[in-house]
Formats: sequence, C-alpha cells, structure tokens
Amino acid sequence: MSFLNLALIFEITKRSENLNILMGSILMGAFFSFLIFGIFQLCFKMLRIPREYRFKALLVGANMVIVVLFYRWLASACMGWNDYTMAFSAFVALNTLIFIYKFKYLDK
Repeated sequence: MSFLNLALIFEITKRSENLNILMGSILMGAFFSFLIFGIFQLCFKMLRIPREYRFKALLVGANMVIVVLFYRWLASACMGWNDYTMAFSAFVALNTLIFIYKFKYLDK
C-alpha cells in the first residue's frame, strides 16, 4: 500500500502544474475523510449496525460520497482541479479512513 502511495505521489507531482494544488488535495482528502468518518459513525450508532459490518459499510458509503458528491461536482467545477489531483485526493481520503478505523477499532 505504501509503494502505491509513493507511486501516486510521484506521478501527481510529475503531472501537476503547481505543488500548492497537490498539497491542497492532500489536505482536502484528509479533512473530508475525518468529516465522513464522523458522519458515518453517527449513522452507525443510530442504525445500530454491528461492529463487524461497519468497516465494509464505511468504505462503500465513503467511496460513494467522495466520488459522487465532492470530487465530480465541487472539485472539478469550483476549484478547477484536474482528474489526477482529484483521484489522488480521493485516494488520500480512503487511506485516512482505513487508518482511522484500524486505530480506533482493531487495536482494542
């Protein structure tokens, strides 16, 4: 997984016109992952979903939210990001969600 991250970082920096856009995509990906994690945790508690199904539901739901709501509409229309930067930011968001879940639930 870390090799894939490094390869993506290298490819994005090679194709990116501006390094500030790359850093902004990383920060936006991390921010939206924390936001999505909090929203989904609230939904899981309200719907009483068991812990063994939460990780799969989190990944499926977060993937839909990230791709449909944010990256295809807001990032492309309002911020003018290219597809490489949007894909990398979504990848950062999903990696951060996986890390948060592992840190919060699997260590106990």
